[in-house]
Amino acid sequence: GARGARGEEEEEEERGYEAPFGLAIKRVKALSMVSLGFTTVGGPLLAAADPTAAKMALAGIFVMFGSATTGTLHWYVKPYVVRMRMAEDAEAEG
Repeated sequence: GARGARGEEEEEEERGYEAPFGLAIKRVKALSMVSLGFTTVGGPLLAAADPTAAKMALAGIFVMFGSATTGTLHWYVKPYVVRMRMAEDAEAEG
């Protein structure tokens, strides 16, 4: 028989997995990338305003710290499964 839209949604939910923190992780990663962008642009601007050795070193530290924290975040959450779907072939076998 024909199924309603609700029946198809329930079947899709049974065949898939949505991570509880998937959206939060995507938002934090996006915020981290935006922050890295501002740091990468702002650091050299800080040094260019008054190019002393101390300001250039401080700008370099800002850029390295932003890169390191963003890289660490991406490395740390990389194995986190955000979404998983069962293949149609696997369903037929099991």
